[in-house]
Amino acid sequence: MDVVNLQLRWKHQFQFAGYYAALEKGFYKAEGLDVRLHAGDPAHQPVPEVLAGRAQYAEGNSEVLYQRLQGKPLVALAAIFQHSASVLLTRKESRINSVHDLIGKKVMLMNLTEDADFIAMFMNEGIALKQVDVMSSSYNLNDLISGKVDAFNSYLTNEPYFLRQRGIPYNVINPGDYRIDFYSDILFTTEAELRDHPRRVEAMRRATLKGWRYAMDNPAEIIDLLINKYRVEKPRDHLEYEAAEMRKLIFPDLIEMGHMNPGRWHLMADTFVKAGLIKPDYSLDGFIYDTSPKRIPDWFVPVLIILSLILAAALLVSYYLHRLNQRLTNAKNTIRESEERFKALSDATNGGIVIHDKGLILECNKGLSDITGFSYQELIGMNGLELIAPESLEVVLANIRRGYDQEYEVIGVRKDGTRFPLSIKGKNILYKGRDARVIEFRDISERKAAERELEQHRHHLEALVEERTAALSIAKELAETANRAKSTFLANMSHELRTPMNGIMGMTSLALRRASDPKQIDQLTKATEASQRLLGVINDILDISKIEAERLTLEQSNFMLGEVMDNLANLVGHKAADKALKLRIDLPPDVVRLTLRGDALRLGQILLNLTANAIKFTAAGSIALRAQPIEESPTDVLLRFEVQDTGIGISSEDRKRLFTAFEQADGSTTRKYGGTGLGLAISKRLAKLMGGDIGVDSQPGVGSTFWFTVRLGKSADAVSPAPTFAGDSAETRLKARFAGARILLAEDEPINQEVSRDLLEDAGLQVDLAEDGAIAIALAKQNRYDLILMDMQMPNLNGVDATRAIRALPGYAETPILAMTANAFDEDRQVCIDAGMNDHIAKPVDPDALCETLLQWLSMSRD
Repeated sequence: MDVVNLQLRWKHQFQFAGYYAALEKGFYKAEGLDVRLHAGDPAHQPVPEVLAGRAQYAEGNSEVLYQRLQGKPLVALAAIFQHSASVLLTRKESRINSVHDLIGKKVMLMNLTEDADFIAMFMNEGIALKQVDVMSSSYNLNDLISGKVDAFNSYLTNEPYFLRQRGIPYNVINPGDYRIDFYSDILFTTEAELRDHPRRVEAMRRATLKGWRYAMDNPAEIIDLLINKYRVEKPRDHLEYEAAEMRKLIFPDLIEMGHMNPGRWHLMADTFVKAGLIKPDYSLDGFIYDTSPKRIPDWFVPVLIILSLILAAALLVSYYLHRLNQRLTNAKNTIRESEERFKALSDATNGGIVIHDKGLILECNKGLSDITGFSYQELIGMNGLELIAPESLEVVLANIRRGYDQEYEVIGVRKDGTRFPLSIKGKNILYKGRDARVIEFRDISERKAAERELEQHRHHLEALVEERTAALSIAKELAETANRAKSTFLANMSHELRTPMNGIMGMTSLALRRASDPKQIDQLTKATEASQRLLGVINDILDISKIEAERLTLEQSNFMLGEVMDNLANLVGHKAADKALKLRIDLPPDVVRLTLRGDALRLGQILLNLTANAIKFTAAGSIALRAQPIEESPTDVLLRFEVQDTGIGISSEDRKRLFTAFEQADGSTTRKYGGTGLGLAISKRLAKLMGGDIGVDSQPGVGSTFWFTVRLGKSADAVSPAPTFAGDSAETRLKARFAGARILLAEDEPINQEVSRDLLEDAGLQVDLAEDGAIAIALAKQNRYDLILMDMQMPNLNGVDATRAIRALPGYAETPILAMTANAFDEDRQVCIDAGMNDHIAKPVDPDALCETLLQWLSMSRD
């Protein structure tokens, strides 16, 4: 047997399944070949190994063509992959979705010759290589995961599997999406091997392709072979994934195994020319293996002599065959006329006609050349699937398999790489004794353009209206952009204000605790009230910014309307009493008993805004609050609330802008009643979010009735009563139950450090202070804490990362960790919970609320 060495591109894996199958199933042995397979690595690559004579055959990529164009005596025997598996992977979070997003980014490639498809992709999109930071591939996917590089050269059959397994979202930048379609995994040899051992070359190719056919038909058997004999470390599901992805690139059911189109090789060579890697006067003569070389057989000369004698005899009897010839001539003319009629009808059709067998074009008309830009000679014998864009291939293949005969639309590709909308209609036929399929191609670019134009006319009756609509749309977009920017700015400002507010209110509270002078107590109380009003303004700004930025989410929990009304009475009752106003709440008994589901806090916020406004603008008389159902179903109820006052009333002109942010009925700088003008705007947006609406009926000097509706769910579950504590404050109970408990306070702002520490120590707790997340981790390693209070934003290491690190420490898996931060958005709370925190306390911190929260979590921890 002939000993033959075959060099693989990389380590053993399913990518080389056909070679294992040919070896194990005896296909090589049957051809008289003793084939030795050699795994590849960076030091043993296919082209160098073959040129050095250490291997007679190998599997390579586009570098095989490049080296041939450089004068190396290489011969391509078969293209295993009809489409290249080479892609660039990027992390989803990088937002690098297209080749243009790679400008200025770090991109790993093997080299210019082995990654010619990537180079062609950049050139086709007008991107110079100097615009991209190209790095030599490390073959280590962690460089992409860690962010060391922005894009990583990968194989569709391999690296995406690892990213999926690790739950890392990714994007794929495929040269095929940019009209670059190269052969891949090419079996090749040398001119010397072909010259000296032509029969061995033919046998090697025949056995290899037979092995590939077997591997595609029996992937599970090859996977077992890889695991048991070749000790491949990949798990079975990875090998199965690799096999499934390879099948999409090889097309074993439609394209002859190893098929190579010379025109496609020339397109690949042209890519090297455009990249400046080779000169344009190249030649591919001798590079593409001829599977059926033309030889003059030994019997040709004798047969030629015999034919000459027969011809001489035929001339002698030609006279007698004259009439027969005449009849044959007439028959030929009839056939020719029939063919001409068929050709005329075929060429007259409004599109292309093609007859193919499993993708191989057997016949076509001039219309197909007109549509695609390929000549008739180029089209005959071509793989018709190359005329279809990669993203449409699955649809076309599925329709071919099931014999679909209705018209459908795909994306076509012309010879110059341009893409166009294409209508296809096919039918299975019998052509020259073989099963085939006739396809009608129609370029529908003009129809699509007409449809788009008709659609425009349908939406825009005249050009002036269209221009005006576009202008309004641009203005609206600019306004919305400005509004979102404003909302983001206000949210950031809210955060920056809440931090010092925590210090102001905390210091005032501490001073008030220790004050004994009545005048000082009065001054500190007024300062506290002013701070509360300022906090209310900040909260309103935060709410309106959340709503306008579409970042406000409504809670869904069970509650009873009676409890919401009781809470409202506690909040505003004293204000009404201070002005000698009668506050009346009218709720039907059946509404009071309803167990509702929704956001009780936001419902209470609307009621508080409207009731507080009614009290503010009413000098004498009464405030009446009513609620009643106006629609009801087994699952939900639409409630209407009314707040009626006997105040100053509102004019019809002022009512038009009443629910606009930062607007009030009295917009002068010397307003009598004060306020930000945000309460009603927030109430309107909240009512809309809760499936309702809001409005007002008013007469100046008589009074106003503000109304709103909300849709709330019904719940059969009972609502747990709110906990009640007789007598003692939360601070007193905290001191009695948990005096001496050790608390870690992570806070970087000095004033907030002092305030929080004094509040905690006044409650009898021991406090250790950490100025940033790194110090907090170090203290947690040294000491055992009963509870940790963690700020989110700190230098060196933020609270979120610090929490994750502390949770990993021994003994801290269940320790309560509470966020105490000025980041007050709902998503900020969710970030804290996802990091392992148990609760979220927004600054400025209310001392009583802080103590209640500490009581809750210390009790749960101790239990």
